[in-house]
Amino acid sequence: FLLEQLFDDRLENFVSSQIVADYLKISRNRASSYLNSLVVQDKVVKVNSRPVGFYHKQKLEFLFKTKLSKNEFSSLFELQSDMNEYLLDPFSEVIGYDSSLENIIFQCKAAASYSTDGLPTMLVGKSGTGKSYLAEKIYEFTKIEKIIPDTSSFVHVNCSDYSDNPDFFLANLFGTVKGSYTGAYKDTTGLIEKAQNGYLFLDEIHALNSNCQEKLFQLMDTSKYHKLGDNEKWYQSSARFLFATTEYPSTKLLPTLLRRIPVILSVPPLIERGNKEKLSLVAYLLEKEQINIGKTIKVSDSFLNYILEREFSGNVGELSNLLKISVAKENYLSKRN
Repeated sequence: FLLEQLFDDRLENFVSSQIVADYLKISRNRASSYLNSLVVQDKVVKVNSRPVGFYHKQKLEFLFKTKLSKNEFSSLFELQSDMNEYLLDPFSEVIGYDSSLENIIFQCKAAASYSTDGLPTMLVGKSGTGKSYLAEKIYEFTKIEKIIPDTSSFVHVNCSDYSDNPDFFLANLFGTVKGSYTGAYKDTTGLIEKAQNGYLFLDEIHALNSNCQEKLFQLMDTSKYHKLGDNEKWYQSSARFLFATTEYPSTKLLPTLLRRIPVILSVPPLIERGNKEKLSLVAYLLEKEQINIGKTIKVSDSFLNYILEREFSGNVGELSNLLKISVAKENYLSKRN
């Protein structure tokens, strides 16, 4: 446990036998023996650089979404090459990718791979079902598949933040020029420009009023826009669009805008995903918490039964928060005892 505390989440912060020796106040040879034992136990990756570096295998695979083919490498270059060769399909770590979400993920991939621009896609579902998570996976998928550049961005906008101030939304979306309004002392970059060659994800799209939706439709229809305060110069957009909503689209969105979103997918609530997937979600979420606190987490049968029997109106989001709170309480009590 003391050794695992030394391992940082970042790849460049490795652990050496000298660091372990100083930390545990033991000889360097004994520290090296301990570390090599962890390599044999499949817990640690060894890189024979100068000095020899050791990395927490589970953290590497989790953080970089990869699988390592072995536990010992001749150099950092070989480790990096191995990580790139075994990069995972980002959707493979989505619980339900081969069951309840299989068809949704297939359509997400098809839409993202279509032509050079992809197809605008809307994810519909109750709060906490994982719509934002799936949107991020679409972005990761297109980067790994070299559909969009590695340098492209994922710009996440919660439209409900602008429900009472639509003009502010349009200013942020398109950007502004100096003097366009009182206090505009310089040009500003719009969200659509920040998302060039990447994704603009408009969450809670139903919160936008009809004028904002109409402007958005025009942008998607022509791929051109003006900055606020400049109706002369046209700017070209190469951003891809993702949307999410908790509302039924046809009741909240303009028909013109809906016609520009050919792929509309319903994300099921947790109650429809069955106990097997619920248990898999618990295991996945607790794995993240183990990394956060640096401790092994054990769960009682009674707690698991409670999870399976409980209805989560907030879906996966509520389940995640419940586990975080439970782990935080137990971790705090263990430190006091």
